[in-house]
Amino acid sequence: MLFTTVLSLAALISSAAAVLITAPTNTSGWETSGSEEITWSTVATDPTTFDIQLITPQDPNTPINITSNVDSSSGQYTYTPPSDLAVGGNYRVNIVSPNGGILAQSDYFNVTQGTSSVSPSSSAPSSTASTSGTSSGTTTSTSATSSTPASSSPSASASGAAGQLVTPGGALMFLAAAIGVLA
Repeated sequence: MLFTTVLSLAALISSAAAVLITAPTNTSGWETSGSEEITWSTVATDPTTFDIQLITPQDPNTPINITSNVDSSSGQYTYTPPSDLAVGGNYRVNIVSPNGGILAQSDYFNVTQGTSSVSPSSSAPSSTASTSGTSSGTTTSTSATSSTPASSSPSASASGAAGQLVTPGGALMFLAAAIGVLA
């Protein structure tokens, strides 16, 4: 009986996905106009594809599908929100497995009035784009380079990552505690 319980717990822990959404965060939200970048890190045991959803404060129980069948190894997706995206807080991005389970959730983030300086780019693992323009009489030039995150360690995104990451050490501690309780 103990052996069966331990095996069940080990299977549960090993099936925990380690997808970590690194943007948007509670300190780097979105603006009402322009493209926005959604970034994440993964580990080898994560699904090869997933869907991305937007949770709005106006209807948190009805996710808006941003895109489907995203290559999880790409590490980023550039999204242009609808023009009627409301200013406010409590927005969230979900990464969802093909079977519908939530793999990761972003921090809650704010949408503020303005135009994003993120340049649309391909969803390939590495890309570079640049733009220039004039806004309110000030000429600005921006460029963006994105690439697949090199690390999926907890230090990859220390800001607001609590509750979004299962570390191997944490899983082992949980398993050891479960064995101790059952023994």
